[in-house]
Amino acid sequence: MSGPSAKTFALGAVVVAAVGLALRFAGVTFGAPHEILPTPAGLTGRAGADLDRALAERSPRDRTAAVAFALDYTARRLRFGLGHPTSLDFSRVPRQGNCVEYAYLFAAAFNAAAARAHLTARAFRVHSDAARVFGMALPLRGWTDHDWTLVVDPADGTRLYLDPTLYDAWLGPWAATNVRDKGAIRLP
Repeated sequence: MSGPSAKTFALGAVVVAAVGLALRFAGVTFGAPHEILPTPAGLTGRAGADLDRALAERSPRDRTAAVAFALDYTARRLRFGLGHPTSLDFSRVPRQGNCVEYAYLFAAAFNAAAARAHLTARAFRVHSDAARVFGMALPLRGWTDHDWTLVVDPADGTRLYLDPTLYDAWLGPWAATNVRDKGAIRLP
């Protein structure tokens, strides 16, 4: 039998996973200034109808289910890529998306799910100017700043720091450990 053994393949997979997790939890940070960007009023046209169908099928009833719905909805419609102009038109999917598009679509999906379930939580798109990898700014297009989402629930004071872009890269959605200077985030 030629080629790598199952042991070699498994070891390689563990190394790749460990490097990915180290990068995710220790290496990537989003620093101030943080700016809350306009929250989408909702998707319209074909994209709005698609979101309505998805909500009717899944019907999330609480905040946790609404977060899971919005993450999955966004990941099914976008795949990460920087080789396109940023567009907030989601009528043709699946398509490439950057962090701006991921954050916008997640916020629209979460807010629609929260409204339908009569929840008090709301998602905000946040732009952080200082994205760093192990403390260094990468001199690459699309890697000096970053957009992510903040879900706030005034009913109990919960703040969820979520990154739908990292979620789609299988690195998990939780960004609280990545966001620096949380006190600099001012809600509208």
